[in-house]
Amino acid sequence: MTTDQFVQFFLYGVLGLFGWVVRHQWVKVEALKDQLNTLRVELAKQQQENSELYNNIKRIDTNIDRLFEKIDTLLDLVKSKK
Repeated sequence: MTTDQFVQFFLYGVLGLFGWVVRHQWVKVEALKDQLNTLRVELAKQQQENSELYNNIKRIDTNIDRLFEKIDTLLDLVKSKK
């Protein structure tokens, strides 16, 4: 085996190892991209749910305010009757 052949086999081995490392990292990147996409979908769902919850709370708050106004009006009427 000559020096040129040894260098050639060594380079093939290094290139093969480099290719394996790159492929392994690429698989990890793809898995992380999938996880990120899943998290984005979940975040969008939660944001929509939070928006709906906020709107419901706002509606309930408005209804409570109207009830307090009616109670105040009723109390004023009762006080004026005395």
